[in-house]
Amino acid sequence: MKLNIVKPLSVTIAIGVGIVVLLGFFFGADASGEITLLGILRSYFLQGAVVVAGVALLVGIYNMTTVHVRKIQQGEHLIYSLITVLALFITILVGIYDLVMTYLQGEPGLRYTRWIFNNIQLPIESSLMAIIAISLTFAAIRLFSLYYSQHHFFL
Repeated sequence: MKLNIVKPLSVTIAIGVGIVVLLGFFFGADASGEITLLGILRSYFLQGAVVVAGVALLVGIYNMTTVHVRKIQQGEHLIYSLITVLALFITILVGIYDLVMTYLQGEPGLRYTRWIFNNIQLPIESSLMAIIAISLTFAAIRLFSLYYSQHHFFL
């Protein structure tokens, strides 16, 4: 019998870090306002999470770009892949432009990036969340109706 200790260990570490971060929010500073050990650990873990999320974002962008460039070269779903790659590069260029203008003007602006978020990304995310909510509700109703029909309960 082969024991796999990696999964329980990684789950235990994740739960432990999550508990430390959660407790750090509540008990991160004492009554005088000085940062406690939990506050220091919370800050350290959150900074590490930001770095890991940034690396994951870069890996995801690289993967998405290579997959869609390969689809463009093969000629399958050409228009969708072209739109995806073009939208990615336009968004990156707009973000770089906003960052440069923010740096040159000395005040946070990010006007065009905020416009992209408010008028493109946010409506798409809201629509997807609505579809997920409807799909989960439908699946729950089907699950409950199947369960109750098998156990001869009546609603």
